[in-house]
Amino acid sequence: MPEAGNSSPVISGDRIFLTQPNTEKKRRGLLCLDRESGKTLWEKSVEYEAEERTHRTNHFCSSSPATDGERVIVAYGSAGIYCYSLDGRELWRRDLGTIDHVWGYGSSPLIHEDLCIHYHGPGKGSALIALDKKTGKTKWKSKPYRAAYGSPTSFKSGKSDLIAILKTDGLVILNATNGESLAFEKWETSYRTNSTTPIVQDDKIFISTGYKRGCALFQFKNGKLAKLYENRNLSTHMNNAIPVGDFLYGFDGNVHMAGPKDFVCIRFSTGETQWRTKD
Repeated sequence: MPEAGNSSPVISGDRIFLTQPNTEKKRRGLLCLDRESGKTLWEKSVEYEAEERTHRTNHFCSSSPATDGERVIVAYGSAGIYCYSLDGRELWRRDLGTIDHVWGYGSSPLIHEDLCIHYHGPGKGSALIALDKKTGKTKWKSKPYRAAYGSPTSFKSGKSDLIAILKTDGLVILNATNGESLAFEKWETSYRTNSTTPIVQDDKIFISTGYKRGCALFQFKNGKLAKLYENRNLSTHMNNAIPVGDFLYGFDGNVHMAGPKDFVCIRFSTGETQWRTKD
């Protein structure tokens, strides 16, 4: 790739979508690659000349794209959020305001039913925002929480569609229909770095953060969060663990610092360590 980046590729059919900055030209872009050959099918970018703070290891375009197989949506921080067709036609764009933080931004949009749900921040007025995925019009905006860098994820509880997101203050459960905050569990990490995304299985919600904060599993039931366990067997810093059945695989340790970063397998349901490979 032309430049370094922190986003993840997203696959839809025979196409791969990936964000990519062009620092010299002050552009932030989206690449569409052929899945079989790796050739670039099309590229779209936007120019943003204003200054925007970020950490030296957090390149612009750190958000991953989101697609539902009909459209692809990408967030460019202060440069806005854009929606394209799969052949690269711009469908809509929104200016959600300026992001301002010494570490930059990192949250990725989530497509849920007819909504694009995105945490736009950190910065003045930052919040979780739901946009109509077809038009970009705002459907709801959550109450403000302190800045964080993880992404929202969706799940069901009974007949209700819910959103889980980890903010700097802690784990928040919201109504996906109107953005109402339903439950909150305090979870703070050193240096205000809650940077990961909750992992949900049925009504169980797993979170893990760095600086040896550890991990925990909660159950959302009857409108409340109940803690099932908490330990320090896995502390994922910037990258999420990968769930496979009742197992979670992830890096235990801070990815940008010296020191051990073990690869660990724990049980989702109990938090017990299954094995650990030393760095």
